[in-house]
Amino acid sequence: MLTELMDPQRSLPFFFKARMVLVFILSSIYVLSPVDIIPEGVLGYVGFFDDLLIVLIVFLHLATIYRTILLHRHGG
Repeated sequence: MLTELMDPQRSLPFFFKARMVLVFILSSIYVLSPVDIIPEGVLGYVGFFDDLLIVLIVFLHLATIYRTILLHRHGG
C-alpha cells in the first residue's frame, strides 16, 4: 500500500491518498496523545486496549479503501 502512495506510475486518486494520509495522521495523534477514552493512568494495561482498538479499526479501514481501489482499477 505504501508503494501505491509513493509511486507516480501507479498513482492513486488524490481523494483516496488524502483520505488515507488523514486517517493515519489522526489515529497517530490519538494513540500518542495523553487524552484517551480509557486512560492508562487509571486502569493500567486495560487502558491500552482503546489504543489498540483504534489502530485495528484504522488498519481495517485502510485495507477496505485499498481493496476498493483495486476493484475499480482491475474491474473485479
